[in-house]
Amino acid sequence: MRRWIKVTVAAAVLGLGGWIAEPYVQDWMLVRGACSGVLPGDAVRQLASKADHFEDAESRTYEELGDYTCQVTIEGDELRDETLLFTSASVRRDEQDRQFMSVFPAEGFTAQAPMPAGLPGFVDVRGRLYFLVPCPKLGTDDDGRQRKMLVRTGFGPDASWGTPAAYETAVALVGAASDQLGSAPSR
Repeated sequence: MRRWIKVTVAAAVLGLGGWIAEPYVQDWMLVRGACSGVLPGDAVRQLASKADHFEDAESRTYEELGDYTCQVTIEGDELRDETLLFTSASVRRDEQDRQFMSVFPAEGFTAQAPMPAGLPGFVDVRGRLYFLVPCPKLGTDDDGRQRKMLVRTGFGPDASWGTPAAYETAVALVGAASDQLGSAPSR
């Protein structure tokens, strides 16, 4: 009889521990698999410091169109928006021109800032990070110009986007986009 009580108590304690740990394990698994599995876990958790938990992650690759997108959302009671981060990448010249026209309007320049530490890109007035990287494996376009990939990464209003963690995450997303679109240099 005593053995039965010990087993029941042990099972109840393990069950309660599992129930308590479940959301944290789900967060860990979601971050680990999000955006092609390249997100740095500690940096993403630092970005989401105001959130209770991660809600969802979605990424899509349209290889034929040369596009890659990824978005991670969070949940919490005091959040203004569910978006933690989003990224979109394109190797098509038309899409890149459209992005640049929205950042650099015809009537003049909006405020821009350079990337820190010599990263290849800039930060727009809304805090979105733009990376323009060469893609030697994709050859040249119809006009004979070297193909490039434009990666735009942004963070939600509740993300700690002015931190080194934001740049670490953005660089990882550039790598994921490069891998997904086949523009990564041969290793």
